[in-house]
Amino acid sequence: MAIETKPAAAAVADEGGLAPLARFIAEQERKPVVITVLAGVDGAAGGILMVPDGYKPLPYKAMLDEFRTRPSLRQGTVTLTDLASFIAWTNRHKDAGSVVFAKDTSMTDASLTAIIDHDEAGAEEPEKKARFGRHRATYQFPFSREWLEWTRACAQGLGTAEFAAFFERRIGDVMPPPYAINGQGEEVFESQDPEIRKLVLTLGKRFATVAELVKLTRGIEINVDAKATVRIDRDTGEQTIAFSEANGEGEARLKPPNAFLIAIPVLHNGDAILIAVHLRYRAKEGRVLWFLELHHPDRVFESEFSAALARVADETGLAPLRGTAPAAR
Repeated sequence: MAIETKPAAAAVADEGGLAPLARFIAEQERKPVVITVLAGVDGAAGGILMVPDGYKPLPYKAMLDEFRTRPSLRQGTVTLTDLASFIAWTNRHKDAGSVVFAKDTSMTDASLTAIIDHDEAGAEEPEKKARFGRHRATYQFPFSREWLEWTRACAQGLGTAEFAAFFERRIGDVMPPPYAINGQGEEVFESQDPEIRKLVLTLGKRFATVAELVKLTRGIEINVDAKATVRIDRDTGEQTIAFSEANGEGEARLKPPNAFLIAIPVLHNGDAILIAVHLRYRAKEGRVLWFLELHHPDRVFESEFSAALARVADETGLAPLRGTAPAAR
């Protein structure tokens, strides 16, 4: 016995007339269609989703991710606050393609960026070598409190009261100059720091002792409200500051040094290093303005920055590349 079958459209027409048939045809025409195609030289299968007007295609990844027990990849940027933590994190996650970038465009913006999933090394093979570069760590070089306070003091002239107050806070940073007496009773300079030796042996600088700076600041405190003038001995070039009372009675003289040494850490939690500080002053309208200047602060920072890069290379096996890290894909 033969069974006659009708097309679906005919069955709908028999049940309810032309209106349901029209709705059925419209629904069939608006159904999304997936077409399988072959792509690539290896014949790998791919798909195209044909979506009629009025339909909104939805990405399926977010739907599938809800059922994952683990993420599909590691991503995100962690900010680390000391170099040891940056090294430990990099060692925890690195692989053969990981890269560390060292940004050194300025002292205030120096940083390290570790990209764990950086493109793998080798000739250009995007399908095999390229990676997203989304798994990262950054370390911004943090200056020490001492360095920030000295650099702020160097940024502008200090009045007599400000100068005395500053040294009252920071006198503990001042170091005795490295002078010694040899067997012949002669004073010799013992520091092996090339920059500091150059100041003494080439430029004739003489560094003040801690006691001399304390005496200087106390003299400033005593004469803070007195009228000041700078006097220069034309025969020797020696300068002194003469303080006199407002009524013209009494006079006190100070002979300020032109340089001294401090030992402070440049970076937070870093080791203290020896830095020369130039001391200058100018009398204007009966007042003295004092000017401090760190000797080549850029060189001091570069020394610390280079030491940090050497430590990263030694402890992670990844030699940092100087430059700006690329954006994630």
